[in-house]
Amino acid sequence: MTGPDPSWPLVAGVDGSAPSLAVDRAADEAEPRGVPLRLVHAAPAGRYPGPAGDVLAVAARRVHIRRPGLRVDEEVVPDEPRNALTRAARTASSLVVGTRGRAGVTEALRR
Repeated sequence: MTGPDPSWPLVAGVDGSAPSLAVDRAADEAEPRGVPLRLVHAAPAGRYPGPAGDVLAVAARRVHIRRPGLRVDEEVVPDEPRNALTRAARTASSLVVGTRGRAGVTEALRR
């Protein structure tokens, strides 16, 4: 098994909680590495109110203000956060998640 390729995108889990310090940290890490930032929002059907894409749009705007030249990709995954972020991490140079949020993602990933 080999490690992550340093050219792979940096992935940040986005749950819509404010403020999104994980998104800020991910943008600050991705830009100097010269890799794109992939924002991933895991949204099991019916779990959160409102369109999942809105959560990503807000996060992407925040990144573009903070790091205007950084390429940002957005992905909504219809799955539990633990599963979605574990899969996303397989093709990421790094994974950034917050310590709190709507679903306790950090705690779930520790299990």
